[in-house]
Amino acid sequence: AVADFALLAQQAVQLVANPLKRDMAIRLRMGMHSGPVLTGVVGNLMPRYCLFGDTVNTASRMESTGEACRIHCSGSVAELLRRIGGYALEP
Repeated sequence: AVADFALLAQQAVQLVANPLKRDMAIRLRMGMHSGPVLTGVVGNLMPRYCLFGDTVNTASRMESTGEACRIHCSGSVAELLRRIGGYALEP
């Protein structure tokens, strides 16, 4: 489901105009990793739903250091997607 969402987001962003530079498309970077997370609502005045844990940190690092217009996935996610089938994975 997350991989499908990432693919759809990549397609949908092409339909959105860049408000800062009309001649330049918006480019997304995405990172996916699988593993345990802790979730909760944080804050009283402005409550936010947050995810915590090494899994979130790993996905965040993959996104922040990744190439634009690409969906970066960890080895564990790549293995899960291979088992499911139907996804084209590149090294």
